[in-house]
Amino acid sequence: MKPVTFLQHHPAGPRNDAHRTLLQEVLMKSGNLEIQRCNTGVKGNKVLKKSKLPCLNLPLSRRMGLDALWSRAKGLSHFAES
Repeated sequence: MKPVTFLQHHPAGPRNDAHRTLLQEVLMKSGNLEIQRCNTGVKGNKVLKKSKLPCLNLPLSRRMGLDALWSRAKGLSHFAES
């Protein structure tokens, strides 16, 4: 397990491949998608949204690096209401 300080150098900045891989693993294997399914009835992270204005997007999308992973993590959350 990496210490928290591993990601604290430049929180919104782009990551190297090792950082990106770690972030992708946490996103897909942390259990959050299953918790969202229990809470809302559908798997998916409701916070992961893409705005038409790039400046409003979470820096997480740029740091993750894969649009396909973003879509998988988002899942069916657009059908659920918060």
